[in-house]
Amino acid sequence: MDEAGKAKAQLKAGGWTSEVLRTQGAGDAATLAGSCAPAQVVIAVGGDGTIYEVVNGLMGAGRDLNIGTLPVGSGNSLALDVGLTSCEQAIDRVLARKTRPLDVIRATLDGTVHHAINVIGWGAAARITTRSESMRWARGLRYDLATLVELLRPRIVPGATYVDGECDRDEVLGVAALTQYSGRGMRVAPPALLDDGKLDVVTIRRGFRPKLLALLVKVHSGKHMGSPLVRHRQATHVNLRLEDDSGVVIDGEWFPGNELTLEVLPQRACLWA
Repeated sequence: MDEAGKAKAQLKAGGWTSEVLRTQGAGDAATLAGSCAPAQVVIAVGGDGTIYEVVNGLMGAGRDLNIGTLPVGSGNSLALDVGLTSCEQAIDRVLARKTRPLDVIRATLDGTVHHAINVIGWGAAARITTRSESMRWARGLRYDLATLVELLRPRIVPGATYVDGECDRDEVLGVAALTQYSGRGMRVAPPALLDDGKLDVVTIRRGFRPKLLALLVKVHSGKHMGSPLVRHRQATHVNLRLEDDSGVVIDGEWFPGNELTLEVLPQRACLWA
């Protein structure tokens, strides 16, 4: 029995009625979430990309965002933030009706609106995510390997990024986060809170390669924040203009684009976890 089937049996034993809706490909989770019968909670079985689709499907249908997660994806950043370590634990929290408010990001990229509950990245963050897709054979190490490959490029590529009109031409990587974690256990934004109504914007500037490699080691514990190459600030609204073609990663999904506006929707969702 797969994790969805186990979860259904666990819910039934707890007196709940549930239905398993299975996806066949990209975009299916959004369609199913938006078209399924109204439910007390919609549980995403997968990782960050699956949750992204479920959130956008529910938002597109004008439905309440009562969501849960079974952390079985390659990146489970939201689950890490709330201390979920197993699918059984996730369903136990649903059965106990344990809920918490969750902020949502409205991200407008070149005129198209997306909604996110995790991390939005640009520059090297976007390149690392796209590269990691071809490294799924590395399982839990694929984000680390993709980051290492990026840092070992013959030339580390900075990208001019305008944040609210202020330009940094030496920025290598940037993220705007609601969750502390990104990728597989990388604690990229340690101060981030899920429900404080703020984005934590973390950027890394170009530096000597050994210092950047040292940051790769430190990012798992969050100790990279003390580096002079790292800048952290909080905001409720951010405008970005990217001058390279790396695109933008929204909750693990890559999209092309250069003009990005981010706005926090405070406590727009309810997380059952």
